[in-house]
Amino acid sequence: MLELVNTLADSADPINAVTFSRDGTMVIEANRDRTIRLWDVETGERLHKLTGHNSSVTALAAHPDGETLISGSSDGTVRLWHIPTGQAIATLSGSRDAVMSVAVSDDGRVLVSGSADGSIDVWRRWGMAELPVS
Repeated sequence: MLELVNTLADSADPINAVTFSRDGTMVIEANRDRTIRLWDVETGERLHKLTGHNSSVTALAAHPDGETLISGSSDGTVRLWHIPTGQAIATLSGSRDAVMSVAVSDDGRVLVSGSADGSIDVWRRWGMAELPVS
């Protein structure tokens, strides 16, 4: 049986996606107000508020390295974030439409994003320098 133990709220805008950090200590939300919020699961404290997308954040995925977050947005970009600092690492452009979903392979080398136009973009990672960063 499940019991409601906490409600995390910091905005009246709709939340488009939620996920856990890889270690399960944070809940991460994608918000229509163009932000991403990271919350401590145990305390309910907001740890970071990430800004940088130019439109609604629609998708999230936690990278297997435990320190990187991937987000997708209606602005057509995928962004990579450093979770411990909340800093943006890279912006991936190439989607022809709003990014509706993102995922990362178990080894962390391949990122995919699904767009509103029905296409899937595949990004291969051999090293950060080799990502198609704009």
